[in-house]
Amino acid sequence: MKKLFAILAMAFIATGAQAQFVDDYYGFPGGEVAMYEFFDSNIKYPENLKAQKISGLTYVTLNIDKKGKPSDIHVSESSGYPEFDEEALRVVKLVKKWVPGKVKGKVASTELTVPVQFKVPYDQPTIDGDDDYYPGGEKAMQAFFEQHMKYPEDALKAGIHGVLYVNLTIDEQGKGSNIRISSPSQYPSLDAEAVRLVKLVDHWNPIIISGKAVKDESAIVPVKFRLPQPPEDQVEEVVVHKTVTEVNEPYVPVQKTLAKNPTYPGGMVEMTKFISSQTKYPKKELKENIEGDVKVKFMVQEDGSISNIQVIEHVSPGLDAEAVRIVNTMPKWNPAVATDGTNMPCEMSIPVNFRTPKAIDGYVWPQYQNKK
Repeated sequence: MKKLFAILAMAFIATGAQAQFVDDYYGFPGGEVAMYEFFDSNIKYPENLKAQKISGLTYVTLNIDKKGKPSDIHVSESSGYPEFDEEALRVVKLVKKWVPGKVKGKVASTELTVPVQFKVPYDQPTIDGDDDYYPGGEKAMQAFFEQHMKYPEDALKAGIHGVLYVNLTIDEQGKGSNIRISSPSQYPSLDAEAVRLVKLVDHWNPIIISGKAVKDESAIVPVKFRLPQPPEDQVEEVVVHKTVTEVNEPYVPVQKTLAKNPTYPGGMVEMTKFISSQTKYPKKELKENIEGDVKVKFMVQEDGSISNIQVIEHVSPGLDAEAVRIVNTMPKWNPAVATDGTNMPCEMSIPVNFRTPKAIDGYVWPQYQNKK
């Protein structure tokens, strides 16, 4: 499995003694990407840890008043290294004004938890070979799919169209295996057809590192379903970088006051570990050194299950699909609790930060070879 540094940042909201459902963006001015850039440009890496090539992650929590002024800035999850924790506090304290949240349209005091990542910099190696898995490129691949496609009758009658992402393993000889839908849609007939089409391809371009073909267990290819003449008023998307389709009924917020936010079992550190253990970096993004933050929103239902997963801030098709896949594999969360003591659905949004890995399928980048 390909490992990478994947960081989840989650914000928790509090107004007075009770938590509330915040219905507008709050946090760093300019958004989360701007925040990470600010942290990266202002962090002073502890020299002793940098010399030992030690990386770390510290979570810092702060209160933001109605005017955006921060207070009670403290470490909520330690990195295990006092030097990292102290530097994380220093950097967060440099931000003198934050964007406060809104509850029911009114500005409210909010509580925010942010990750401060310490990552030893390294020179990014390149991957040799073709940019595309399919010989001839993506256009040729889609033409092949359209030529052999048998549009499912039920989807055709319902006017369903869109994109499905298919995962597969491509070995050193370019043979595909373990072909499956990245995130199943609500239409099994379309899922089956997408898998069938990918299985028809008898040869793929394998990933090449330093002149040697390497097995790729996380290849992702899109299969596009296009209607000849889509109905103008009844078009429904199957999947566009998300697990739950547009045909789902829109979520209507429950008119309750939130007393306790949904939480991942074991907390944010355990969630970060889960993300890192499950992530497979897509070949195209790895080759082109594409990194960034994919922001995903989803519903945590009353029973803790996750639904309505959607990408709301895109980076690339491969990273978008991978972020959705990871969230879709998460175990049940601890659900939100209302002030009346009952569980309630709650919408969450989290950015997943992608950074290229040190190694892929056993191949260690040159700068990490023979180093402990």
